[in-house]
Amino acid sequence: MIWVGDGPASGALRASLAADTRHFFCGMLRGEALAAAYASADLFLFPSMSETFGNVTLEALASGLPVCAFNYGAAEEFVVNGGNGQLAHFGDEASFVAQALWLAHAMHDDPLSLRQCARRSVEHLNPSNVAGALVELFQELRPVNTGSINRFAQAQVAQVQVAQPQGAHDAAEYERV
Repeated sequence: MIWVGDGPASGALRASLAADTRHFFCGMLRGEALAAAYASADLFLFPSMSETFGNVTLEALASGLPVCAFNYGAAEEFVVNGGNGQLAHFGDEASFVAQALWLAHAMHDDPLSLRQCARRSVEHLNPSNVAGALVELFQELRPVNTGSINRFAQAQVAQVQVAQPQGAHDAAEYERV
């Protein structure tokens, strides 16, 4: 098992698995190294109970990795049991292990379907779509004098459309890796 990242329990986890050569700890990765880790993985386990959003959940799904996480934060919003991953009851470690095992078996039985569902589940989250949704929200909330908000929103959309995503967040980059 390859462990990527760092957190409050990483020291204790490393110590408890030090004698087990089946575990390799990479620590924090960024850029190409992180993209390569996602591309090399079979599934993504996200056991955090403190991360409120967890961009890594979305990155994993965009990489075509089914996600196992607690029903909390971004995972609760984006992971669908049996579709693009599995959710465990928040704080219930036994539930997390059971869901991770279910997902591992499902990946063995039908990996392509789960990978496709994972990727498709976040395709709509590209920067242009997100910026467009923000503009729509601004327009719904606009006060009587809408000129300044519309100019601000249009400028933000223009910036997002010019600055195309690069690296680990770029779907084409995921396919290349």
